[in-house]
Amino acid sequence: MELRVDEAPGPVQAMRRKGDMETTHAQAAPRVSVIIPCYNTAQLVAQCLDSVFAQTFRDFEAIVVNDGSPDTSELEKVLEPYMSRIVYIQQSSTGRAGARNTGIANAHGDFVAFLECADSWMPHHLEMQIQQFENDPSLDLAYANSILTGDPGRQVDFQTRYPSNGPANFETLALELCQIPIATVVARKAAIVKAGGFDESLVRCDDFDMWLRTAFHSAKIGYIRHVTASMAIGRPGAPGGSRAKVAEAYWRILENAERKLPLSETQRQLMRERTAEIHAKYLLEAGKLDLSTGNFARARERFTEANQYCEQAKLSLMLLGLKVAPAAFGKFFAYWTRRHDGASAWPKWAREEQTAKGPELLIRYGIEGVKHVFGLHRPGHDRLAVWPDDILLASYPKSGNNWARFLIANVVFPDKEVGWDNIEKLILDPSITVKRDFARARRPRIIRTHFPFDPRFRRVIYIVRDPRDIAISQYHYARKVRRIEDDYPIERFMDTFLAGDLKRKNGSWGENAGSWLAARHRDPEFLLLRYEDLLADTARELTRVAKFVGFSSDPELIARAVERSSARKMREKEKTEGQQSNLMKDSRQDLPYVRAAKSGGWRKDLPEAQVARIESAWGDIMVCLGYELVTRAGGATLSTPCSFFSIME
Repeated sequence: MELRVDEAPGPVQAMRRKGDMETTHAQAAPRVSVIIPCYNTAQLVAQCLDSVFAQTFRDFEAIVVNDGSPDTSELEKVLEPYMSRIVYIQQSSTGRAGARNTGIANAHGDFVAFLECADSWMPHHLEMQIQQFENDPSLDLAYANSILTGDPGRQVDFQTRYPSNGPANFETLALELCQIPIATVVARKAAIVKAGGFDESLVRCDDFDMWLRTAFHSAKIGYIRHVTASMAIGRPGAPGGSRAKVAEAYWRILENAERKLPLSETQRQLMRERTAEIHAKYLLEAGKLDLSTGNFARARERFTEANQYCEQAKLSLMLLGLKVAPAAFGKFFAYWTRRHDGASAWPKWAREEQTAKGPELLIRYGIEGVKHVFGLHRPGHDRLAVWPDDILLASYPKSGNNWARFLIANVVFPDKEVGWDNIEKLILDPSITVKRDFARARRPRIIRTHFPFDPRFRRVIYIVRDPRDIAISQYHYARKVRRIEDDYPIERFMDTFLAGDLKRKNGSWGENAGSWLAARHRDPEFLLLRYEDLLADTARELTRVAKFVGFSSDPELIARAVERSSARKMREKEKTEGQQSNLMKDSRQDLPYVRAAKSGGWRKDLPEAQVARIESAWGDIMVCLGYELVTRAGGATLSTPCSFFSIME
């Protein structure tokens, strides 16, 4: 395709019409044009735009393209407060690629940046990307790292999951040695136009096609490993679709590139080999879908063809099962399939063990099947059957949830010796406790979680802690479980922290705490505990908890529970029982899990610049919870709590 910009309008005037396109609002010529397509995303666009207008780099225009969205009336209501600051374009639906091309055609900046409504930027995103161009004026396109949200199976950040190795050019992009997250891209408009713009015939993966053609047309591409954006994975209506469809799209794009681009013979051979490899992946994923729908003959045909290119243990296992007992194998396979959100159909241990042979995998599947039969599998938060009298103990990670579990367990089970070796059977965790223990647990069950608001639970205890202390605590926990090295920069860790705990669906601290407060802050069945108050007067706060859950609040019982759950006692048990806990299994023994058990450590350990970033991000909620702000980034310094909704209204 060819992107025409010779007919692009000059400075956009209020209510200017061009064809079936209506544009509002004028801005002076900026340096960067931010292009945001919208289609059925009215509920997401405000957060996206807020991240744009929070940029430290200010020389930009924001172009919102309404691509014939069916929720236009709702979208325009949400956009109303932003209309004086955006260029708003409404057009007939052309798809994301067409919406991006419309944005490019109406862009007045020398640079264009791309953002989906479900994604967002860190405040320093544009500043860091433009700095790449200033450091190397020959660059045509720059990208960075991003956080992936919405899929607990993903790694923390994009470049951990999809590393960029070596220079980013046509060959390394085709081989996926370098992969470009579109939410982090800033490119010279001229380079995108030279490559022909986004291909509007593509339903998905048009960004991969764009970067491939941009690189072929001699664009110089640079990247940094800093996290500058947050990208949603597996959201409803997200581009990409199933793994089979994504593989098919990649295969078609590579096939088109080989056919249409004037490649060298070396490049052509590379594309042929890569196309064959991706085609085999497509056959494998499509065969899995055939299996799940009972089309065993078609599945066997696809697997056989795929196996001619890439012999794999799991393919051999599938073909054997389809040959011996197709219906039985189909049911067995469907049992394991996790097709939602594009997840792999194989269990995590099978994905990680790339060298496992067919018989070994079969044995592992058999073991896992037996676990399900006898209820020895972990139900997981989303699949947990919630009972009306269940009590949820919720908090953001490293907010004192485990300490609270010990305290409560010592009240509810005064005759048991509570420790790291049995806490998961007493105060239950869906990601760790097996299903059989849930069924056998004493009623009411007390279940702990780090998830944001969950409407299934009526009775909730929510523990909140100063996010500045949480940042330090999470940093040291990441060292203990070997996620980062001792010399890992706190600044880079803070990028991940501010974006949220995304290995699971926990969101950021502000999203997590804010969701519970907004939904339940006036509910009599919602008990809010501050970690700092729990430290200051543990007996008083534990008495509140005991009364809330309906168990004895006898002062002697409370005092004994407090003593048994002290940081000293928990550290002693950690030395003898820590390796029996899923939280500490195989972790470093030279670093404790239970650390100082104090508040305010951030004042000494967290650099002022990072304190300012936290207060800038979540200052309003922090003030509402009684946490004093100390930097100008958080706004006015307040030392008294306020009504949560007084800020929201």
